[in-house]
Amino acid sequence: MPWSARSPTPTAAGSRKTTPRSCAWTGTAPKKGEGRGTPGLLRRKRQGQVGEGITQAVDSHATVNRAIGVLIAAHGISPAAAVEVLRDVSEHMNIKLSSVAESVLAGALGQPVPRPVGRELEAVVQRRISGEKPEEPR
Repeated sequence: MPWSARSPTPTAAGSRKTTPRSCAWTGTAPKKGEGRGTPGLLRRKRQGQVGEGITQAVDSHATVNRAIGVLIAAHGISPAAAVEVLRDVSEHMNIKLSSVAESVLAGALGQPVPRPVGRELEAVVQRRISGEKPEEPR
């Protein structure tokens, strides 16, 4: 039997009147606007997680865009080629695109870049500049 927000209760006239059913976790009836059986605290927690995910996505997108700008300025490549460089390094090394972008930004700021990432970045940039086809990911 599907769960209903209201449970039937008999009345004096024999008709069935409905009253709010209480929540199994809190023992209280759901408030208007809350989902069926989802306590408000749990719903707010989920919404917070979604908000954090959106914030992370925006931050990651901004990092990638900055790294694209660094590659354009440093190597004189097109924006599309810069995106392909980041993507190729990410796929070839099996690391997140945002991590590759963070490495590019670190290098631009004079901070150390992990050697394997730095070597791969240089190799991919050189291939893009010379017009070679990129290698397949391992």
